[in-house]
Amino acid sequence: MRIPRLTYVLSIAVVATALYVYWPPSGAVLKTRKAKSDLRALAGAVQEYYNRNRELPDSLDALFAEIETSLPFGVDESDLRDPWNNPYDYNRNPDGRSFELICYGADGAAGGRGESADIVESATVIDMPASATRSASRPK
Repeated sequence: MRIPRLTYVLSIAVVATALYVYWPPSGAVLKTRKAKSDLRALAGAVQEYYNRNRELPDSLDALFAEIETSLPFGVDESDLRDPWNNPYDYNRNPDGRSFELICYGADGAAGGRGESADIVESATVIDMPASATRSASRPK
């Protein structure tokens, strides 16, 4: 008995979809995801620094120089380096309210493709009322 071509095509599509969905991501994909997550967490920590000081930090190191306890979002000093062990770059824009956090990828240099592509998180701080800042920083 002859099986129609459509059955073959559908079988291949089902197998390909299953492999795509369930195949574990490569190390490069995991490192890129980690870098993106780190940048979002660091952006949150910069926002918290702004809430407390009403200015952006001069550098990422300044986040830890002033605050003795751990920062929000689970950020600590080890998060200042990307998954390839290169430092994250922080650029404070002249307007004093926006900034960029950059991961230069596996090669640690600007530009690149694939695993060496730059990952950029741009953000603008949001002014929080003083009462919201105090209650957010109060230990629970």
